[in-house]
Amino acid sequence: MLVTALLVSAVWAAVAGGYVLTRPQPFDPFGEYPVQDVNEPAETVSVTNTAGTLTDAVLPAVHVSENRWPLVDVSGRKCLNHDADVFVDGAVWWRNVEPPGFNSMASSGTRDATPGCVDFQFDNTIPADVRERVRNLAAEGITVSIWQIQGYETPSDGGVKQSWSTQNFALIWEE
Repeated sequence: MLVTALLVSAVWAAVAGGYVLTRPQPFDPFGEYPVQDVNEPAETVSVTNTAGTLTDAVLPAVHVSENRWPLVDVSGRKCLNHDADVFVDGAVWWRNVEPPGFNSMASSGTRDATPGCVDFQFDNTIPADVRERVRNLAAEGITVSIWQIQGYETPSDGGVKQSWSTQNFALIWEE
């Protein structure tokens, strides 16, 4: 009985191992997406983190006010390591890095990705709820907030998702 149980276990292990070795790999047409650059002038900004520690950082900075909400200029590279075009679904959101706890969906859509690498230039509109968040932070005395624009792309017909983000940047409230 023990020999039969061991034999059955060995057969199942071989079958499972064979499946793992032979199962098709998910469609993964993307190369790495490096961190995208925020093309705004860098400034030394002082930020108080959630632990109450004041730190200085040199970051791209965008000055905003009630009547001034400029576009945020971003450049990035995306690569498709596949021999044919691939339709890609994606989404973009803004993440408040400091103070944390706020995300804003900015857009979603589909694009036709072509083989090779493409350098993109994006002029990002600051979403209305991000503007509201910055106003509320300023009312609380927080005039510098740190942000990232993040997103992902995945093949429309299924496959591996590729995430990306910008470098951190500051939104600085001015009266």
